Amino acid sequence: GKSKAKESFDCLLTAYALDLSPNVFRFVRTAAHILRPGGVWANFGPLAYDTDHDEAIGHGLELSWEEIKFALSHFFDIQEEEWIDALHAQNAQSLMQMQYTCIFFKATRNSAPVPMATSD
Repeated sequence: GKSKAKESFDCLLTAYALDLSPNVFRFVRTAAHILRPGGVWANFGPLAYDTDHDEAIGHGLELSWEEIKFALSHFFDIQEEEWIDALHAQNAQSLMQMQYTCIFFKATRNSAPVPMATSD
């Protein structure tokens, strides 16, 4: 049946999620599926691809920002993009901190149709 979520959102905000998906193309397609044309997707997070520890999801593709941008361009027009250094976790008592170089982008959904999902 048809998804009730199709073109039902005006905005999508994702943080520290894009690189955790085992299939970035499906992630992009799902974002395009749920956003109305003219809807905005804002994302912030690294492209660290730390999935080696989870055998259940296997090894996903580790795409560069340029490759992800190409996938996005099928369904979105990118208005802003910027690399930002950000702390993810910090412990002042142990002086431990994790810093990532993150991609921020803001993109507007175009009117390109989203293809039906296959058994991916």
